[in-house]
Amino acid sequence: VIGDKIQKRVGIGYLGNQVDPEVVKKVEERIKNLKFEGAVITGQLKEQLQDQKRSPFPQVLNTERPVTVAEHLSTGAILVLIDGVSTIYLMPASFFAFYHAPDDAQSSFYIASFHQCLRLFSLLLTITLAPFYICVVAFDAEIIPVTLIANVKGSLQIIPFSPLIEALIMQITLELLNEATIRLPKSVSPTIGVVGALVIGTAIVQANLVSNTMLIVLALTGISSFVTPNQEMAVVIRLFIYPLLFLSNMFGLVGLAFGLTFIVFHLCSLSSFGQPYLAPLVPFKFSKKIKKIGAKVFKTKEG
Repeated sequence: VIGDKIQKRVGIGYLGNQVDPEVVKKVEERIKNLKFEGAVITGQLKEQLQDQKRSPFPQVLNTERPVTVAEHLSTGAILVLIDGVSTIYLMPASFFAFYHAPDDAQSSFYIASFHQCLRLFSLLLTITLAPFYICVVAFDAEIIPVTLIANVKGSLQIIPFSPLIEALIMQITLELLNEATIRLPKSVSPTIGVVGALVIGTAIVQANLVSNTMLIVLALTGISSFVTPNQEMAVVIRLFIYPLLFLSNMFGLVGLAFGLTFIVFHLCSLSSFGQPYLAPLVPFKFSKKIKKIGAKVFKTKEG
């Protein structure tokens, strides 16, 4: 039971033959140390359960689908339930768990792997496409092929703003459209999203405020950002676009490389209840992987 004035019952669930007992103890200790002066807010509970509270990346996976809960329980995860709340929190959660869709459990290995690789590629596209375009246009125009440089440079000559201002205008407009489609009624939101994007995109290009190339780049960035199955992770990824845009505008490819390196280092330093956030990729134990593969092959031959 947690909470001072308004109390709530909290339950923990796990499979005894799959879970790590040390992780169970950590979860129990953190739940016992939770303090709420007023009502129990699920967002605050989730934040207090995380290892690094100041990190923007979520370290606890929340879901409402029983299939996702069953799949993570079978792999040794722990779930936390709150009385009266339909959301279930799963921990420890790795970075790749947020790119695993519930439909993957019902697909074959090859189809699920292809979709996960596609989502990770969309992550890379979301973060790097717009900053890379600014780097190329502002600093390293010689990278652009000769057949395309005339079109790109020609579209930029009549634009009164710098590529950074163009990207910020379109990125903020995209966020406003996304927020509007969420708040509007479901019967109207798809129409407003499509019509609003077409009308605003066409008008802003005809007014020579944004170039055609920048519009294409930001459209691809927006589409790739919506591929992420977890909404919380998708918003965090979109937030990282803004500092990368400023770094690319100031330092070019060096700034973009520095920003991406900082993000990777930060992900490597994170953990979820003592488990590496980028597991099983980091730390990668090559010798153990080879031994496991060799053991499987040897057993198959013997059989």
